[in-house]
Amino acid sequence: MQKSLSFKPERNLISYYFIIISLAMLCVCYSWIVPLIIFVPESQPATIILLIIVIVVHIICFIWAYYYYKSLQYFITEEHVKSIGGVLIKQENTIPLTKINLVTISRNIFEKALGIASINFHSAAMGLAKPEISFKGLSPNTANEIREEVLKRIGILTEERRKHILEEILHELKEIRNILVAKLK
Repeated sequence: MQKSLSFKPERNLISYYFIIISLAMLCVCYSWIVPLIIFVPESQPATIILLIIVIVVHIICFIWAYYYYKSLQYFITEEHVKSIGGVLIKQENTIPLTKINLVTISRNIFEKALGIASINFHSAAMGLAKPEISFKGLSPNTANEIREEVLKRIGILTEERRKHILEEILHELKEIRNILVAKLK
């Protein structure tokens, strides 16, 4: 009987969320507020109030990201892969192991810089373009271990496992040959 496994994301996932939020705020808000303050002096009082509001929203997004990170939990049971997370509304995503047909590991530029990875579970229902469930913020080693475990549970051999099995078969065949050679002598 296989045991259930549970995982939490690495702490670097918070930094990842902070970077994404900051880049979004920079592109959407700060990119037009700061030039407005500098180049349109008559609008400074209203623009400064708007800047304060944007900064408060930025801080609220950071707080949300922290609590979202704290809420994330990932599980692999005997029958399912499950992720749970959410701040105001807890969302639970589950996919039966029998429905998984592809397990991929992805790392964008920020994830590589922070030393984290995402593992994606695809099913025929969602297709290959969009994973049905993603475990975000795992260390690359943990992501590889999870991938190996899930592939083992669903019966798909990885290259390393296939090589190991072929080596075992070769070893057994050599033993059989030695026994036959010994009996023929």
